[in-house]
Amino acid sequence: MKHNDSSVIFPDTKIQLDLPFAGYCLQYHPPIFRKADDGTMIVGYLGTDEDSPNPMEDYDGEGKIYSFSRRHCNFKTLDEVLEEHAKVPKHLIVPLSSTHHGLCHCPQRTTVSASGASRAAVCTCRTGTRAAHAGVWVPHDDCTMDNLMAQVDAHMLPKDCKVEYRSKCKPDGTSFTRPPKPGETPYFADGSCIDERYSNVITLILPDGSEYHGFKSFRSAYRSAYRRLGIKIDKEVRKQAETEAAKAYAEGVCKTYTAWCNGEVYVTVVAWYDPDTYEEIDHDTCVGYFDQKSADEDLLSNVESELKRLNKLADETLIAAATP
Repeated sequence: MKHNDSSVIFPDTKIQLDLPFAGYCLQYHPPIFRKADDGTMIVGYLGTDEDSPNPMEDYDGEGKIYSFSRRHCNFKTLDEVLEEHAKVPKHLIVPLSSTHHGLCHCPQRTTVSASGASRAAVCTCRTGTRAAHAGVWVPHDDCTMDNLMAQVDAHMLPKDCKVEYRSKCKPDGTSFTRPPKPGETPYFADGSCIDERYSNVITLILPDGSEYHGFKSFRSAYRSAYRRLGIKIDKEVRKQAETEAAKAYAEGVCKTYTAWCNGEVYVTVVAWYDPDTYEEIDHDTCVGYFDQKSADEDLLSNVESELKRLNKLADETLIAAATP
């Protein structure tokens, strides 16, 4: 497959198409090409999400990363961190390491990871430098703490004990609705809104199959499971589980933050092209992928779904045309 800037020549068809959002991704991520029965060309490809917000500031449940380097905007000393977040248990504050790659043939980049865990990127150049005590991650907000503790609770309960969202529908498959509240924008065309009592209700399922509904959070549902199953956890065992969970949680956050720092946030694009002019008809995008594997999987799924939709539409058109 040859490409020049945003233009690509597909080898099997010799068709050249312009992919305006691809940028440098064309060098590493080959686009997906499909042709529908009506001739419409479908192309799925990755681009970079240049407007992605800082996940540490704009997303819930990520916690906070502090750097020990005075050159960074999120600089704080360890004493300052401990003083500001005195209510956070110290065993949940995770030390971080950082690797900076520059002045070598590799693209300049920075990798942040939980100390002792595998790094998200490796540079074999001698100019790659690593700081073993680069900063800390703190689960400073309620959302992050609830997510973290819920993971611990889930790990310490039987595997067939589950907490998940459950929605109940009417016999005809439609959602339960209610009139909108004052000032609320209707969700459905008939002017109604989804009834929260039946939609995405946090549900506890015990090993015997019994269900309990209406919890305020996953954490409260797990705590209910402890009581109903008569499970008691030793404090030291619990503390160790929390420490390991915090480290794993911080590693996931660091991978997200590293991707954002290095401009490696992806957008998936599914575009339709005219079979005669090779001009783009329209396109659909989905932004905010911090993991290339997830972006690739969703992109392929979206392209295949769109191919099936167009082929089905073409079949229905042919049947309608042939019907007297």
